[in-house]
Amino acid sequence: ELRVNAITLGLELGRLSPQEAIAAYERLAPLAPRNASVPYSLGQVLLQAGRRDEAQTAFVRSLELAPASVPAMTALAVIASQRGDAATSVRLCRQALAINERSTPALQQLGVVLLRTGDIPGAVAALERAVELDPADKENWSRLGVAYARARRIDDARRAFERALAIDPNFAGARQNLERL
Repeated sequence: ELRVNAITLGLELGRLSPQEAIAAYERLAPLAPRNASVPYSLGQVLLQAGRRDEAQTAFVRSLELAPASVPAMTALAVIASQRGDAATSVRLCRQALAINERSTPALQQLGVVLLRTGDIPGAVAALERAVELDPADKENWSRLGVAYARARRIDDARRAFERALAIDPNFAGARQNLERL
């Protein structure tokens, strides 16, 4: 666990490049074959590096080691959504939320994929729950604003975008969406 945390910290502080972090996680994997956080962390870096297929393999391995891993399920839901497989993304998000109903990443992903598939009431409900659990997340407020706009709840959309801008006045996405209203 200490090595996983050290690699993650090195990456976050800019002391390791993504490629160096990937190599470090790959060296660590055989030393900790039953530690689900190693393939999960590797998957995160691979996904950020645009290596989606390898990331998926790493997340699946993490889920094999820890079948109730909400983060691994959510990461696989993101990949499914990126591939255009909304049904799998929704299924994985709901599976993750059945384990932890307070998982804001799973709620965020569920809201995004439901919005893309046209289930506006479902998207609004998921994103409202996400902002309820994490009211300081500007992205959630902006996503909720988009969902409200699609639901033709213009005043609610405006308030959501304004809330996102109150958190980060330089948040261009929220500003652009507010101007579009």
